[in-house]
Amino acid sequence: MVGRYNDECKNELNTICSAHVLTLDVEEETPKRFSYCGCDVKDGKLRILFQPDCLGTNIDNACEEGQLFPALNAAPATTPLSFSARLGIRNDYDAKVEECRKQFADVTGNADFKLNGNFDDTFAKLSAANKSDVHQDWQSRLGGFTLSYFEGLIYQMRYIKVADDEMVQEGFNEAVEKAEAAFRIVDSLKYGSYCECVIEDGVLYLQVSETSC
Repeated sequence: MVGRYNDECKNELNTICSAHVLTLDVEEETPKRFSYCGCDVKDGKLRILFQPDCLGTNIDNACEEGQLFPALNAAPATTPLSFSARLGIRNDYDAKVEECRKQFADVTGNADFKLNGNFDDTFAKLSAANKSDVHQDWQSRLGGFTLSYFEGLIYQMRYIKVADDEMVQEGFNEAVEKAEAAFRIVDSLKYGSYCECVIEDGVLYLQVSETSC
């Protein structure tokens, strides 16, 4: 795992596990959180846990990514986003969004065009949604699927040749006067079944319902 993630991920781990203590303990919660062993974060300590009758069983699985990341997500945090969401946004959105923004600027003819991932609001809404309505791994995919919506809009604008028609560009920039495209989740869509775009207060919103995420 150490070789797969950068120093920012290590810093996250050190921040969440602020006591900088790794300890071993018996799993006492009911119902069981895992079959043999796992981990959690308690009082800033990273705890390797085992079921009372499973000491020494499947040791390597205790802190594997599938156990560690949920433990870090569940730990108290000072930010509205979970560990997995922050990691996914950093890797799949932050590292690529500037190139995407430049493509928007090229298509619209507006060098100041901005993209707004609106992650805090999206995370809050999906966290409150019924688990059956969202993908199980939505937190880690939050950055990637948000970027994909922006990429999809660029594709469609190129398809209808917005960049080749100055009058269309002018009309678009007048309507989207704040030069901003933003992603958001809404309770109900106005036109589409899964996703759509609307212009409100000078912002172009790419919006989806919870069940489409």
